[in-house]
Amino acid sequence: MKTRVLFGLLLAAFLLSGFISPGIAAAPPPDESGGKFILHPEEGKLADVVAEIVVQGASVQKALPQGNLLVEAPEGIGETSLSRLPGVSWAEPDIPFYAQTTPNDPDYARQWYLERINMPQAWDTASGGNPSVEIAVLDSGAAYRDNGSFTKAPDFGGTIFVTGHDFIENDDYPDDDYGHGTHMAAIIASTFGNVFRGAGMAYGCSIMPVKVLGSNGVGSASQLASGITWAADNGAKIISMSVASPRHSEAVGQAVAYAASKGVLCIAAAGNEGSDAGYPGGMDCPADEGDAVLAVGATDYRNERAHYSNYGSGLDLVAPGGDMTRDDNHDGYGDGICQESYIQSGNSQAGYTLAWADGTSMAAPQVAAVAGLILSLNPALTPAQTSQIITSTCSDIGSAGWDGYYGAGLLNAAAAVAAVGQHSWYFAEGTTRAGFEEWLCVLNPDAQDVQVAFDFLMSGGETKNAVFTVAAQSRFSLNVRSVVGDEKDVAAVVSSGNSIVAERPMYFNYQGKWAGGSDAKGTRRPSTDWYFAEGTTRAGFEEWLTLANPSYQDAGATIQYLVGAGQGFNRVQECVIPARSRITVNVNMAIGPELDVSLYINSSLPIVAERPMYFNYHDKWAGGADVIGALSPSVEWYFAEGTTRAGFEEWLTLANPGSQDATAHIDYLLGAGQGTNQQQDWQIPAHSRVTVNVNMAVGPEVDVSLHVTSSKPIVAERPMYFDYHGRAQGGHDVMGAPQAGNNWYFAEGTTRAGFEEWLTLANPGDVDAIVDVYYLLAAGQGSNSTKAYVIPAHSRITVSVNQDVGQDVDVSLHITSNWPIVAERPLYFSYGSQTWKGGTCQVGYQPGVD
Repeated sequence: MKTRVLFGLLLAAFLLSGFISPGIAAAPPPDESGGKFILHPEEGKLADVVAEIVVQGASVQKALPQGNLLVEAPEGIGETSLSRLPGVSWAEPDIPFYAQTTPNDPDYARQWYLERINMPQAWDTASGGNPSVEIAVLDSGAAYRDNGSFTKAPDFGGTIFVTGHDFIENDDYPDDDYGHGTHMAAIIASTFGNVFRGAGMAYGCSIMPVKVLGSNGVGSASQLASGITWAADNGAKIISMSVASPRHSEAVGQAVAYAASKGVLCIAAAGNEGSDAGYPGGMDCPADEGDAVLAVGATDYRNERAHYSNYGSGLDLVAPGGDMTRDDNHDGYGDGICQESYIQSGNSQAGYTLAWADGTSMAAPQVAAVAGLILSLNPALTPAQTSQIITSTCSDIGSAGWDGYYGAGLLNAAAAVAAVGQHSWYFAEGTTRAGFEEWLCVLNPDAQDVQVAFDFLMSGGETKNAVFTVAAQSRFSLNVRSVVGDEKDVAAVVSSGNSIVAERPMYFNYQGKWAGGSDAKGTRRPSTDWYFAEGTTRAGFEEWLTLANPSYQDAGATIQYLVGAGQGFNRVQECVIPARSRITVNVNMAIGPELDVSLYINSSLPIVAERPMYFNYHDKWAGGADVIGALSPSVEWYFAEGTTRAGFEEWLTLANPGSQDATAHIDYLLGAGQGTNQQQDWQIPAHSRVTVNVNMAVGPEVDVSLHVTSSKPIVAERPMYFDYHGRAQGGHDVMGAPQAGNNWYFAEGTTRAGFEEWLTLANPGDVDAIVDVYYLLAAGQGSNSTKAYVIPAHSRITVSVNQDVGQDVDVSLHITSNWPIVAERPLYFSYGSQTWKGGTCQVGYQPGVD
């Protein structure tokens, strides 16, 4: 603030004084015709430059962003003479920028371009985006309000607008008196599902209207540069620019670079001249700014380059821009891009219609909308990462690979938003109620620090967000209460632009009667289908189902309760999960007491499902367990952990959600030297479940891993109850792994006082496996280390993590093997000063496996 005040006083002093200095060294060329120019003083030369400007008879109109000046020069002074002034780094005309199309207005609605870019499938994954993602539309403003002669566009009834700015009239009210900006904003975020006009693509994101074009569709470089800088400084995550000039502007280039440095993604229309070899990379400005901007060309209805679309080495991708001179869909109208705008261009009082237009202007906001959905799913992504997702998922058209006519290819909205899920983890359960302590543990296996975003969804629609840095090859623990506060039931989405692994341990004294803990590995993606094999409402058990909806539309869900064979009839329950919220279902109340029950949940939109249970097992071992559901049944399931030693009771629950009976074959793989492996077959009736007593199947005092194969797809879980060495009582439960693998990760783990951590590794194969265990410690807790082990064929081993890494460290694990294996991590504890005793267990994460 002080710098701005001093600059303003200095500038005013020179303008108002008669300060004289020597003239410029060379006379200005006689053909320079004056006008408005932008110039950039060298560092520390502002006073000298202003003095020179005054001497030459020019005047400083105003200060611009990045230390530039807007100068009005008389005839005889121009770009060349101004650039030669002592202390001037560069000078350029304040060149005009133009809207890249003129709308047409046939009165019919047909958004063919949405199908071309697979937008309906993208909505299935991302809905309409998050209001926290603000997309700045730098154009002629927007019809966002009712005021005087301006009226709000009808299809903006549900659109979220944030404060913008008008750089034509220099006020905070960017009303659209041309129509082009309204059309661009409507492509991005007109109201969805209101049975009126067209559908906005990122209808849940916020629009920031920034007016840089006047009532004739023309603006200047100084206005555009100011608009870019203002948007970057006022919360925009994305800047969409359907404006262009065939001449490069240093001022605009500086502004784009500044926005990129602030973490803002700039997207610009490539231009409508059909390209010109003299342009940088064939692109108009500001699409000519290289890696700092996504340059978007246009295709027509045929998925071919539109005849007007610029091309060249600077092109990043294309999106539908239409062609009003063609009628390739044979509907009697030109093949334009339709959205709401004024009936008559430039007349804000003419009323509104579904207007049609073509141009690279139409293509750029489509890319901006998809970028908005991507950042809604993962707000931690950088502009470079977002750009990479968009370009790497394009549909390749034209020559194979990148080419100058289509760039990386045609925008593919569905593939782009699907790619975001590679670095997100979802949890449905969680609470900060009295008697609960919830944590989120994140492993960063990469060689560089990463930003991780935490998005919390609470009952009633309240949300909270936080971003933290996780050090390279380390782990991070977040106390959820520190972000969301007390007495909250909370679901979570943990996201990063880099590969991470996330788990959620919880410790509790449930209703003041059953103490223990649970741990859940997040799911990589929401789904419309979820399956659970375990569950019971027998005496001493309280079962719950938590359903989280991360989308921006309410979801309807059907819960099918599949009871144990011979226990009666199955039940069905309907429920609604509000947008960006979660609900909790009491299974005991839904189906009644004394039943064993598996679950199948089907939802109208992708959701996340978890099943927490609390218990007092046989009135002697109290605790709780939690598991995230399986995304689908499988014909194979693997478990590494299991024991029938004294104080342990192990079970296997098998659910058959299908319409045909299934035969399941169980291979019991015993610990090395503990005896002969055993086998068993079970019949599982259709739409039912069975419970296997592992202690009875293999006998006492053995460590045992499991491999289950089935004639039909089934779901398998393994609950265990225990009195661990007389020090910790409780139980834990895991969903099996659908396949063995060579790469396993665990985010959670600790050897702090009161914790005993183990790693169980099973080798179901025919040859011995050589395994490396990488121990990744929390930042500042010491050096990472590696241990090597051999697992005999058809056997398992148990590793003491406490012995390998020592006491009092928080540790994540990465296990690699030369042969497919299975990895689990049991953990027994007495937690904190509360001395809540219990145990948890988790199957590791395999990259690429749901």
